[in-house]
Amino acid sequence: MAVGKTVRLGNHPEVGVCTRCARSIGKWGREIEDRDRSGPGVSARDGFRSLRKAVVRRGWQNARILGGPLRWLGKRLP
Repeated sequence: MAVGKTVRLGNHPEVGVCTRCARSIGKWGREIEDRDRSGPGVSARDGFRSLRKAVVRRGWQNARILGGPLRWLGKRLP
């Protein structure tokens, strides 16, 4: 793993995570924080998460025509 592709955790600089994993960890962290919150933003994020899980369960992210746009959206949505 190249040094430029590693993220160091602020409070624990001895821990290094690849950028792809860091993105996933960030999404999981926001999901955990949302468990204790309410409001329209939280509801919208929960809806996107449910939709993402349904897409992955059906394998649509690997479809020939829809796969590319779905993966692009998945990187940019909560």
